[in-house]
Amino acid sequence: MNEEQGLKNVIDYIEAHIRESLSAEEIASACYYSRSNTKALFKKVFQYGMMEYAARRKLTQAAGELLSTSQSVCEIALEYGFASQEVFTRAFKKMWQETPARFRKRRRFWQLFPRQDFFCDDCGVFRRRFCLEDMRKMLEHREHTWIVCFDMEAPGIRYLKTVFGGEGGERFVLDCLQRIEGEMREGDHLFRIAGDKFVLLASSEAYETVLDQAERVFRRNGEKVHYQGNAVELAMFGGLIRLDQGDARSERLFEKLDGVLGRRWELTKRRRVQEDTDKRGSRGSCRFVYPEQGFPTGTVYHGYEIWKNELWDTDGTDSDRFWGYGADIKREREHLSFPLMCMKEENDCFEQNAPQIFWKLDQPGGRMLFPKGENWCVFQVMGSEGLVVREHFMVIRGLKAEKTADGFTLSFEKLFLEAVRTKNGSWLRLNEGELKETVHDLGLGAEEYRKICRTEREIRIRFKNSPLFQTKLP
Repeated sequence: MNEEQGLKNVIDYIEAHIRESLSAEEIASACYYSRSNTKALFKKVFQYGMMEYAARRKLTQAAGELLSTSQSVCEIALEYGFASQEVFTRAFKKMWQETPARFRKRRRFWQLFPRQDFFCDDCGVFRRRFCLEDMRKMLEHREHTWIVCFDMEAPGIRYLKTVFGGEGGERFVLDCLQRIEGEMREGDHLFRIAGDKFVLLASSEAYETVLDQAERVFRRNGEKVHYQGNAVELAMFGGLIRLDQGDARSERLFEKLDGVLGRRWELTKRRRVQEDTDKRGSRGSCRFVYPEQGFPTGTVYHGYEIWKNELWDTDGTDSDRFWGYGADIKREREHLSFPLMCMKEENDCFEQNAPQIFWKLDQPGGRMLFPKGENWCVFQVMGSEGLVVREHFMVIRGLKAEKTADGFTLSFEKLFLEAVRTKNGSWLRLNEGELKETVHDLGLGAEEYRKICRTEREIRIRFKNSPLFQTKLP
């Protein structure tokens, strides 16, 4: 049995026994796998544990029962295999951020975590998405349907999970979905089709009505969500498409929906404005360019040389040793806008009179350090008190330093989405499956992939027990 079939068997078994108390041993045995192999394979492909999947699916289906039946919370809890109403309520509140009773009174959307779907592409990379069967059934009963597609804007879900962990990433997804839910009309249906991609099936057949719904959602771009003492500004892209009844069973339904979002980077306009220069005079900036193919390229302006005695107190010996380069990155406000466009046919977009969506995002300030002779750099994010609150390590290559009248301009290629070290010393990073998917999309070869993994592992080992850099400003 290959891995793909084995995973499908695991998902099928969980779905068939969703109302029962499940154990990892039971699932593995029913699918003819060992417990350890089943758990490891599931984690590698889906980036969360097998039992975590079962728990999320139970809580999702239970949420649907709360909205569609008159059963008591206790009855639903026992029906889905929870030991008591109290156990169910604690788990439900952790996932939905409110109690079952409050959820039943306030909500209409419940499919936060649909059945997991996936396929293995020609290169052996598992591509994850959620099952579209419920959406297909609804499309079959409508001659035409207006659909609004949404995608989380940067920082996307990968970045958010890297910085705040998987639970934090899901918290931000929930907030985006509830923004859409707040504009739903009677007869509308909301679906999550991938990690940070959502679609709204509108009941209205009037284009202007659906466009107005979508515009009201996007006008909330830039609103802050508070999580563990952090205020994160969330935003979404999107567009409209009209599907016909025949699209319900199309093998390319997901691709059609995803295609609405495909031009978002090309159409988005970005402009960054620095805050007024503070007393320290820091004015550096960093810009990344993300091409369609190949690695992102970074350019840091107003860099400077760093010597050993600027990093640590020394006894005077070897104090003039060159350590590397640095740049003080000023906090900025990024002004963004995109046209809320409609796609009449696949790859046929029109933007006549399309409303422009505007919002602003805070870009954190801090310091970037490029140690001499290393193939990595680190961005130290500074808190309000001027101390480092977390560090983003990036694997890079091809660092070049050019002397200018304003210091040094540093250019490099970025090979790896950040591994983040938090203030308490914990590490947040992409796991093997996410990293493999990311670097595959960039066209990496096997040797480069192994080199990135090795460098990232060496960084974590090297700084495992050391405090965050608290470098002195020059």
